[in-house]
Amino acid sequence: MIKKLPCEIVMIDKETDSTRMSSKLTREHGFVLWALIAGICLPLLDTTIMGVAIPELAASLNAPISLLQWVSTSYTLAAACAVPICAWATRRLGGRALWVGGSCFLPPGRLLPVCQTALAN
Repeated sequence: MIKKLPCEIVMIDKETDSTRMSSKLTREHGFVLWALIAGICLPLLDTTIMGVAIPELAASLNAPISLLQWVSTSYTLAAACAVPICAWATRRLGGRALWVGGSCFLPPGRLLPVCQTALAN
């Protein structure tokens, strides 16, 4: 025997004050958009600069070009691996904690390559 259950159709008004979504881009959206564009373009620019600078780096560091090409490839792979890791860490730790932690590790990480005088010892 089939019982008919009472059902009710509820119309949800999507234009209520609490759920109103604006289709306008605010100034904050513009900043986020430009940050995303820069985040996409800067690794490409870094890789291009590294590709152009490889012969000069090989001469100044007394290293073979093949070794420096591995450095460029490693940088590109590290940048590609960082995207999913950062997404996971943001969900796990929160954006603020990840930003502060990254800000603490960035200066020493930028100083280490400066201290390098030769690549092939």
